[in-house]
Parts: sequence; structure tokens; C-alpha cells
Amino acid sequence: MTTSYTKEPLSVKSQIELLKSRGLIIDDEATAEVILYNVSYFRLVAYLCPMDANKETHEFKPNSHFNDAVALYRFDCELRNLIFKAVQDIEIALRTRIIQEFSMRNGAFWFYDTSLATDGHQFLENMTSLDKELKRSKEDFIREHYAKYDNPAFPPSWKSLELASFGTLSKFYYNFGDIRAKKLVARSFNLPQHKVLETTITLFSNLRFKGVGRHPKTWKKKGGIKVHTNIHANEGVPSDIRFTSAATNDSFMLKPTNYNDGDIIAMGRDYIDYSKFEELTNRGVIYVTKMKKKPKVISLLTNDISKKSTFA
Repeated sequence: MTTSYTKEPLSVKSQIELLKSRGLIIDDEATAEVILYNVSYFRLVAYLCPMDANKETHEFKPNSHFNDAVALYRFDCELRNLIFKAVQDIEIALRTRIIQEFSMRNGAFWFYDTSLATDGHQFLENMTSLDKELKRSKEDFIREHYAKYDNPAFPPSWKSLELASFGTLSKFYYNFGDIRAKKLVARSFNLPQHKVLETTITLFSNLRFKGVGRHPKTWKKKGGIKVHTNIHANEGVPSDIRFTSAATNDSFMLKPTNYNDGDIIAMGRDYIDYSKFEELTNRGVIYVTKMKKKPKVISLLTNDISKKSTFA
């Protein structure tokens, strides 16, 4: 069954009337018209969402003001500009140090050396992405390089990776096999381990491309580094510690193969994964967790209990 979209476009005045009919308080309609003519209704609606009382009818909560959504939008714009400047400075420094340290230890074409990649498939993906990015480039120094040299197929790292997207650059870092070089870069940023830098790169990549993009709503983005731990009930320190980007779901730590028949696990609702729960059940593992909010429950079996039944 298909459903056709039948809504017609609305004039700015009609947009204001629609918002008012849903309970939004607009103190100055003339100013609201100017704002909606410069900031589209569809873009601004995202900042009205916290005021929704009903997600289906889009009616607003009592005392919801248009000006509050505009203030939130402007705050987001200012925050986005600050983040962009900070991330840009860090990105340039990170790009420079990766190229410098990796090249000094492994030569000008380290990124083109399959023996230095930890994953062959990822290596091919990285090189394909880099090739496309170089072909799109109109930079004079790349054109001059190709006009003068035809071997190797790629310019040296300080030319090629200067034009690589931050996403591609980060993938080269992840897949690079020289741990010593990766540690040198991490320590230049006062980070203790290269793994911490990897999660930091993920954070900055999210901020750069998701947090300051076209419809970023930066104030709603989750950033930072998350620590995941396994702790035995009779011990005071974790038996397993993992660092990831903050957006990583906790359930990746739940590996049924790590547990045996008779083990008991207690965990939060963030670890809910029903396929893993089934595997735990089959392995004889007992688990205790919180139920998700508003879960959908399906009855698989019903047993009638007689009123005459007695229980010990």
C-alpha cells in the first residue's frame, strides 16, 4: 500500500497561522514573518520539537513561545561557528603531525604500502576514496605533480593527504600498522595511547561533519569518550575496560561467549539486545536488566492457574 503526499506549499503568513493554531505563542508576527522568510519553516521546526506536547498532532505545550525556538536556533548557530573554528585548528594540526611522523618513519608513500596496512580490504577502500578525491581536485600543486611525475601513481603523502577528507585521513590512521608512529602522534597531543586518539578523531569527525553540517542541531549531538567496563561482583576493579566514542552503544561489550552455564550478569537497559539474550539463555546464563521504556510484549505461552492451586 502506498500513500501519496498531498500537502500544498504554505505562504509565510499561513505558516504563522498554522503554528498559532497549534498553540504556539507569537508575540510579534511581523518579526516572525521576516525570520521565517530567511530561516525556512522546515529548518526552524527542528527547534520547536522540544515544545511538542503531541508528536502526531504537533500541538505545543502550554506557554510555548516562538521566540524561544528562535533563541535556540541562534544559540546553535553560534555554537556551530565556535566548534567549526576549534575543530578546524585541531584538524590541521592532526593532519600535519600524521603526515610528518608517519613519513619520517616509513617514507613518503607509507599510505600506498600494503605491508603497513592492518586490513587489506580497508586499504583498498582508503585508496579508492583518496583516488577519487585527488581526481576531483583542481589544486595547482597536484596538476603540476601529475604533469611532471607518473610514478608512483600517487603524489607523496604531504601532497595527497593534504587534499584527503578528514574522514579518509582518519581511516588511514586507524588502518596503519606502525603502532610506534601512531603513539608518537598521540603523545604530541598529550594523549597516553593511540587508541585514545582514535576515539578522539571519531569525536572530531562527528563534530566536523555531523555537528556543523547543513542541519546539525549541534546542541543535541553526543560527544566525548565513553568508558565501558566489566566488573566481577567479588572484585573491586574492572576485569575489562574499553574506550569508545560516546555514541557507541554499550551492547557491543555483551559477548555471550564470555559467559558460562550458571553465570549471573547484571546490566543496565543500554545493554538490551534480544538476540544476545537468547544466546545467553541457551548457554544457561542468568541475566538481570532493566526493561526498556514502553516495551512491546508478545505472549508466547499462557498457563491457567486454578483457584484451587496451592503454593508452598
